[in-house]
Amino acid sequence: MIATGVRNALDKACINAKGYTLKNTPINAYYQLRHNYATMLFYADLDIKEAQYLLGHKDIKITLNV
Repeated sequence: MIATGVRNALDKACINAKGYTLKNTPINAYYQLRHNYATMLFYADLDIKEAQYLLGHKDIKITLNV
């Protein structure tokens, strides 16, 4: 799925930015990118269940609360 590829690309971009690795990735930057991605999904009028899947949330409450 194309949107899943976008999510993976965002995850990799955050980890690879400025030489960061999983061990020293600034948590703030990572979650900021994920929140931006979630916001883009919202403005694209994506179904909430699809957004849940793309964000990797097991519980719909997490998707709705964030």
